[in-house]
Amino acid sequence: MAETIISRLLEASRIHADRIALSFRPGFRFERWTYRQLWSDVGAMSAMLRSAGLQPGDRVLIWAPSCPQWAVAFFGTLKAGGIVVPMDLRVSGSFVQTVIEKTEPRFAIVSQVTPDHPALKDVERLHFEDFSDLLETARADADDADNSQELAEILFTSGTTGNPKGVMLTHENLIAAVDSALHQMPVNPEDRMLSVLPLSHVYEQAGGLLLPMWNGAGVTYATSREPQRLSRLIKDTSPTTMLVVPQVLDLLMKSIEREVSRQGKERVWQILNGVARYFPIPVRRLIFRSVHKRFGGSLVRFICGGAAISVPVAEAWERLGVKVVQGYGATEASPTISSSTYSDRRFDSVGKPPSGIEVRIADDGEIQVRGRNITPGYWQDEQATADTFDGEWLKTGDMGEFDDDGYLYLRGRKRHMIVLANGMNVFPEDVEATILGTGLVSQCAVVGFTPNESVTVHAVFPASEGESASEAVRLANATLGDHQRVADYSLWPGDALPMTHTLKVKKAEILDWLDSKDAPSQPDAADGAADAKSPTLYKILASIVTALPEDVSPDFRLGSDLGLDSLGRIELIVAVEEQLGVSLDESELQDETTIGQVQGMIDAGPDTGPRIQPSFAAWGRRFWARGIRGVLQPALMSTSMRIGFARRVTGTEHLAGLEHPVVFVANHNMRSDVGLMLRSFPWRTRRRLAVAAAADLWRNRLRALVNPLFGNAFPIERQGPALPSLENLGRVLDEGWSILIFPEGDLYPGTEIQPFKTGIGMIAVEGGVPIVPMRLTEGKKGWPAGFHVVRRSKVEVAFGQPIRFRRGDSYRDVTMEIEDAVRKL
Repeated sequence: MAETIISRLLEASRIHADRIALSFRPGFRFERWTYRQLWSDVGAMSAMLRSAGLQPGDRVLIWAPSCPQWAVAFFGTLKAGGIVVPMDLRVSGSFVQTVIEKTEPRFAIVSQVTPDHPALKDVERLHFEDFSDLLETARADADDADNSQELAEILFTSGTTGNPKGVMLTHENLIAAVDSALHQMPVNPEDRMLSVLPLSHVYEQAGGLLLPMWNGAGVTYATSREPQRLSRLIKDTSPTTMLVVPQVLDLLMKSIEREVSRQGKERVWQILNGVARYFPIPVRRLIFRSVHKRFGGSLVRFICGGAAISVPVAEAWERLGVKVVQGYGATEASPTISSSTYSDRRFDSVGKPPSGIEVRIADDGEIQVRGRNITPGYWQDEQATADTFDGEWLKTGDMGEFDDDGYLYLRGRKRHMIVLANGMNVFPEDVEATILGTGLVSQCAVVGFTPNESVTVHAVFPASEGESASEAVRLANATLGDHQRVADYSLWPGDALPMTHTLKVKKAEILDWLDSKDAPSQPDAADGAADAKSPTLYKILASIVTALPEDVSPDFRLGSDLGLDSLGRIELIVAVEEQLGVSLDESELQDETTIGQVQGMIDAGPDTGPRIQPSFAAWGRRFWARGIRGVLQPALMSTSMRIGFARRVTGTEHLAGLEHPVVFVANHNMRSDVGLMLRSFPWRTRRRLAVAAAADLWRNRLRALVNPLFGNAFPIERQGPALPSLENLGRVLDEGWSILIFPEGDLYPGTEIQPFKTGIGMIAVEGGVPIVPMRLTEGKKGWPAGFHVVRRSKVEVAFGQPIRFRRGDSYRDVTMEIEDAVRKL
């Protein structure tokens, strides 16, 4: 076999070995893979699959969210000779059943958020969460051999109901598509890409994985599209490029406009937007430098595809100095068909076909394509393959035309496929069949309707079906995939929908009717989606709360009744977003918030209003502050500690050879314990140590200055929103600083150790660093109590053996183990 995806990756791993290839932030810390580490994991993945029985040509289903482990599974399967079958997490149950029946996968690679579908019961499963151990075991058997088969993957797209079509893509198809795209949109090793789209779609695979991986760029995978969290991730990663669908462009622009409104600067915003268009891109970036700072300061371009772009939104980004490059493609084309370039952008056109790809307009106006990037056909479906090709030419089903300059313009769909703003495709036949399958209505038509500049799935029923329409939609929504669900419906003024002489619904006539009137939105049409999700909240709570009461009710409060502290509420927020796709506002979850109120937030969706995010000064970790602290801290501690305390330190041998970062966990029962503990650390450890202190201490301006300067302290929230504090703690660890933290949550002078907050369990599990228990014990007390000058206090500071935990360990079990380790010192 000639060149393969794996041979390209091997070459990149040798050229760019120590560059960061992939990263993501699954919790509050980033995990990163260099090109060398990625190739090592791919080799281990391949060896593991082969040893488990994978034969050349076997199919491997990947049904999990986008993350570096997804890429490892994808490349590792290809290297082992398998054929990848990617699947979106949001597809319906019947879709899953059909895909598994058609492909008969040898393995299914899943994650903890993958639905437990009955069709998987006979398929051997491998979990992302177990990869660390599984790959380490298999690493010794890894080699550079490339066992790739000609066929790389099968991507299923919805077709007629119950009959999804599997698009076959070869190594040659994908290589040709990516090489052609590079002519239009070059990528270099200095580029940093942020990926927000599912890797189960070839658009993201080609643009957000293969294209950067073959050219030494870095990719960060977002775990949320919620604007506030996405904005923080953009700021933390400083991407140069984002691969998006139009919906993401709109979400981010609206978040900027909400912040402008919150600051009362609408008039200034309008003036700057008015003048910016007359300046070149570099000057625009200076004009809006405060906005660019919010997005990391390096974002220069969006690559947009998957759906029609909103010209006003694209122009708004261009005025800010961010280029918007539009592309057009299809799964069958791997997916490249045409695109704009960095220097030639027309928002009403999808650009020109790149080198190596031919596009023609058929006599009936259909866009047809041929080239090395075109699929050889559909998996085990010769008839569908024959129907989709005109000789060598792929029939896209889209209508279009070229202008005199060679720019391609789309003129609608040949069929009535609905393309949502998030890039997802909805085939009306699937939705219509599900609605009719309820037996409550005899006629319906599903169309893509645009009531508020965003395409929605809209059903139309004859007026005679009015009494049953709402219930039919509710029942259908309970079984349809998330993207297929009917948003609203209308009643056609008549006893039957308009039909052709061949008894086909005249959808063009229905769309004209909808466009000519304000189609009434039925408020209960989408209730099925919420109803289908509601029970999941109780399952989530049961997984977080050690013993969820049997008689739990919607009136139970998160704090006093369920015992969720601030970090426990973070666990709830993360689980709700992963399993229900709803991002909750942490500031609205308090001790007195009830389960019923949380369910109401889930049903309503997140508050789209502006949220004020706290800022965290990092100046205490800068070179100049470290220099001052290196001189003053030992001098002050030596004087004060020697006067008032007779100190004994034990267990320092446990610190030998321990590399930063580390989390030191200590009790908190003396008013001077922070200074005593800092003085007890070896200089090599203390110089890279930061102290986590209660955020309320920062409300005193003097402490806000002294804490970072002398103790390299940073705030961590005890009562209010904890997620920003937790992410800041992650940044401290990511920068290579060790942390001293007191998990009792408050100072308890002269008492025994109090129960640790479960947040330390989360930090230990998700932080991925060694935990070193510490204990300060006061023996003979000093006198007078306030300042020991007559008699010194005798204290002992003990370091315990480092403990490591694995992702997936119970936060509560880990918390208890750490607390026990501290008590035993």
